[in-house]
Amino acid sequence: MSDRPSEAGSLVRGAYEAIRHAVLTRELRPGQRVTVRPFAERLGISPTPVKAALAILEREGFLVARQHSGYFVAELTAGDMRDIYELRSAVDALAARD
Repeated sequence: MSDRPSEAGSLVRGAYEAIRHAVLTRELRPGQRVTVRPFAERLGISPTPVKAALAILEREGFLVARQHSGYFVAELTAGDMRDIYELRSAVDALAARD
């Protein structure tokens, strides 16, 4: 009985990593809808861990939830890109000093 929570966590983690990888490698494109069934079938798991993984990825900013429409891959705005560039510049400057 004690294996159930860690097994469930492992399934969510596997779904999270698969979906995140698909976003980062642009297998899933910005603005594209992310559906549960294809990932559940691909990973050989029930939809529940995939749904949990989608919710985590939405909280982390990889996905955007739209009411009554599901999850979509987040799209970067010009402001987002500017923020990323400024953050990257600050990190690079700190790294160069060290």
